Order: sequence, then C-alpha cells, then structure tokens
Amino acid sequence: MLHKETVKPGTLDLIQALIKDNQLNSFYLVGGTALSLRIGHRESIDIDLFSSSDFDGNELAEHLRNKYGADVKRNKENYVSGSIGEVDFDFISHKYPSIKPIENIEGIRMMSNQDISAMKINAIVNSGQRIKDFIDIHYLLKEMQLDEIIGFYCQKYPNVDPNTAKSSLMYHSDIDFNVPVKLMDGKLKWQDVQDSIVKAVREYTRIQEIKELNNKLKETRNDNKNERGRGMGR
Repeated sequence: MLHKETVKPGTLDLIQALIKDNQLNSFYLVGGTALSLRIGHRESIDIDLFSSSDFDGNELAEHLRNKYGADVKRNKENYVSGSIGEVDFDFISHKYPSIKPIENIEGIRMMSNQDISAMKINAIVNSGQRIKDFIDIHYLLKEMQLDEIIGFYCQKYPNVDPNTAKSSLMYHSDIDFNVPVKLMDGKLKWQDVQDSIVKAVREYTRIQEIKELNNKLKETRNDNKNERGRGMGR
C-alpha cells in the first residue's frame, strides 16, 4: 500500500498521468518521491522519472509542453527538466543495471528500495549536500543493513569504491541544513540521523574486517593443503 499522504494530491495526480502516458511508458518513478510513497517517512515535492533507454530530449520536451503545459527549463539528449504547475520534474536516461525488477504498485511504475538505496549512496558520494539523502538512508537502515546497501551500490555502479561510500556517509560538513525537510512524524532530529549512520558505518567496518580475516584464513588453509599435497607426492 502506497503512502499517498507523503505527496500533495496534485503531485500524485500528475505522477499517475505521466505513468499512464503511452509516450512515457519506458519511464519509472525513482528517488525520494518513490521512497516516500513506499515507506511514508517524509513529504516529497518533485518527480524524478528515469528510463534505461535513450530518448530524444527535444521530442519529449515538446510532448510535455503540448500535453501538460510544461515549463521546460533544460532539455538535451537523454535529459529534460522543468516544471508542470508547481511540480518540478526530471526525465533522465539512467543506463545502469537494476538490482530488482521495476515494480508496478497501485498503477505506478517505480524502482525498488534496493535500487533507491544504491542511488542515495551514489548521490551522497557525488555531492553530500542534501540532508534529505542522509535522512532517506537513516530510514532505509531500518529495513536493511549498511553492508547490503553498499553492496547494492557496488552492484549498480561498477568500479566504485565501497570505502569512498563509507567515508562519504561520515562526512557531513557540506550538508545544507537550511533546506527544509518535512517529516511525516515530525519528531526526527539531525542527531538521530547522524547517530544511526555512524553506528551503521561502525558495524559495516566490523563486518568487513571479519570478512577480510575469514578470507585470509581460507587462503592460509588452502596454502597448507597444497603444501601437504605436494609433500605427499614426493
């Protein structure tokens, strides 16, 4: 069941209209709005629609203007942004592998929490300015371990460094705390977010150290077996 209270009625109506539009059938909802509809933690006011395919930015911009009265701010190959009424939107070609299949929930195509968690880590690594990304990770940590989230990040974005993800989660100096985020329960403080992330990073570090020790132990045992095997053949 979607938490429709996390978006304004006009925003939800627009999402549903865009998703039903036959000319937009390769796009699906991602980002904070998809996550808010799924878990109900905060209000989200914009629409991010991604596609795994290429698209013509000029054609899409023209379609959005003609059908929805869109005010297109930017358009180029594989990217269109602007607003429809008071709702900001981004259409982006995002050609990275999906961790889970795109889901259709109550008529809205959207990305999985696993994929969203990977994208949130990617946003924090590349910017680290948006407090809402850290808040989203805080709530995602109630559903999955950081070890899983960083694993999804590495799976979705090849050649990234998990240690960079860990460091970025711990670095908060670039966060813009002046941008308001409306939480549905209204009780969360930044210290709660910071504490949960720091705790998760420490646990992640501990898990990685254990994995590394186990791998070294396996290598040592394999080497010992090989040595014994060579000795028996002499």
